[in-house]
Amino acid sequence: MYIKSLFFPTVLVPLLHLSLAAQPAFTDAFDEDRSADWLVFDESVDGVSDFKLQFAHDYSQDQFAFTMGGETEYFPVPKNPYDTPGSASTKGLKISVNSDDHPAESSVSLFPKGLEMEGDHALRFQMFMSYNGPAYGGSGSTEFATMGVGQSGELVAYLRGNGALDGDGTFFAVSGEGGASRDFRAYVGDGFEEPEFLDEQTDRHGFTDMDGDGVGEYNTYGGGPLEKVFPFPFHETTGAPGKGWVAVEIRRIGDEATWVMDGQIIATISADKTLFGGNNVMIGYTDPFSSIANPGEENFVIFDNVEVTALDQGDVTPVVGVQVPGENVEDTETGLVQFQVAPVVEDQDSVVFTFIRQGDLSSPLDVTYHLEGSAREGADYERPSAQKVQFEAGAGETTLTLKLINDQEEELDESILLIIDMLWSVDGPAYETASGKFVQVPLLDDGDVGAPLPDVLAGATEIYAEDFEADVLDTWVINQSSDDTSVTFAYDYSVDGIPAAPGGKGETTLGLKFTANESEGAAAHITASPAGMYFDGDYALVFDLWMNVNGPLPGGGGGSTEFTAAGIGTSGDHIQVADDQSDGAWFAMTGEGGSSRDFRFFLNNDYLMY
Repeated sequence: MYIKSLFFPTVLVPLLHLSLAAQPAFTDAFDEDRSADWLVFDESVDGVSDFKLQFAHDYSQDQFAFTMGGETEYFPVPKNPYDTPGSASTKGLKISVNSDDHPAESSVSLFPKGLEMEGDHALRFQMFMSYNGPAYGGSGSTEFATMGVGQSGELVAYLRGNGALDGDGTFFAVSGEGGASRDFRAYVGDGFEEPEFLDEQTDRHGFTDMDGDGVGEYNTYGGGPLEKVFPFPFHETTGAPGKGWVAVEIRRIGDEATWVMDGQIIATISADKTLFGGNNVMIGYTDPFSSIANPGEENFVIFDNVEVTALDQGDVTPVVGVQVPGENVEDTETGLVQFQVAPVVEDQDSVVFTFIRQGDLSSPLDVTYHLEGSAREGADYERPSAQKVQFEAGAGETTLTLKLINDQEEELDESILLIIDMLWSVDGPAYETASGKFVQVPLLDDGDVGAPLPDVLAGATEIYAEDFEADVLDTWVINQSSDDTSVTFAYDYSVDGIPAAPGGKGETTLGLKFTANESEGAAAHITASPAGMYFDGDYALVFDLWMNVNGPLPGGGGGSTEFTAAGIGTSGDHIQVADDQSDGAWFAMTGEGGSSRDFRFFLNNDYLMY
């Protein structure tokens, strides 16, 4: 059940005002071996040190694998693009862990020797994380870079699973390949008890909610908000920082700690949650799982240009965001307040995006953006005059008006997605983003009913149709792996609160319902094919689909991951489970994005993995 709150003409995006005038207190570009300036501590579950540090390491000699279009190639680690202009150095600090012949969770943490930062300050660096395997990694690929403030300089940020066995202060961890259940993490520790894992999935801890669903972004998944920060092909896994250079900053302002990556505020941990065991800072690397990467030499992190700076009331890095009209909606069961963007109908004149700036307003500021989404430039909206907006001196707000084109075509509802791009200078980012990094506006057709066929099928002859508005079980072949599956023809899905399927033009809410594995706790499969049908030549299978899952999105709840499959060219006399009987070309997909491979394609019994 949902309760709607007061309608707001614009989304009020929480943006953070930060003072960033800096006085360097510690720097290490790793162009020479300054290992004597660092304290190093490590831990391993089996008690055997299992880490390797290489100061002033020439990372251009290292290679990483990158898979694109099904082809894997090896490339040398590129030069750090954030490096000092004119610098030819390709040296950094290389760290690897859990790479010996004895699998065990292991961690290493480094602290600048003798550093004491008592006021507001920031830890800044760039890093390159490599991992074995394609997007989302391979065997044993999940490892984390760690970083933190308020450190005593004596305890290792030591992770195991989602938890931490040791560490103090406020520290963060991020996986390189998006292969964990929590890829972006925050921990706080007092140095006496095991650190507390601030799990954003179970409670709100200050991670930035980029898509307005009421939950901060803590995980990498296909189509998720973090892909706007770490896009492919700049990174192999969309939404994960691995296999590309990223700029990182950890700020301590008063008793708050803020984590920024590539100009995006990932999390701000409030003063009532942070802990500080000292006044040092930390960088490190950890493998919270015992499995060893294969090949292990592909898993490492490179740190470059570590800098610790005091923050004064000087220069201010503005935080910018983009807003559109909408309304807050409260889920009375979860208590989450979600923001729903107000749709725009294509016969309206335009859609207005409002850009907000907080921080130093004294100077003009250009903010660049780009447009994505299913709506097409030139067909659904006019090309904007420039891919940037400008804040005048003293202004905290500016707008972009996008002129809409009211075409006469029957079409599906579309969307316009505006994403703020980052601008970098010698001094760092020109601005940062938080919850207003992007906004997606639904663009509705102005009166057409139903969902049209794709253009490629225009004029095609219908050779078979079934709307499931009657019980036609006797005209279909049902294949089941066990009794823990079910099929219901002419099922009225409106009783489950599901809206009418668009392809049926909203005339009925009857359909075909499948269930599997509801009681036995074992794999179960069910398929259906129309009896006695033989299709040849060029043809297409078209249908509407609704998948229901338990738990929150993305990722679902306990046992939520199930697949819907569909295909052509099958005999229809057996279930399709990628065994020797499987035939035809068929696809499978999850409903909640809870699998490491949510979209799958099979040709007969061969799994064609991207």
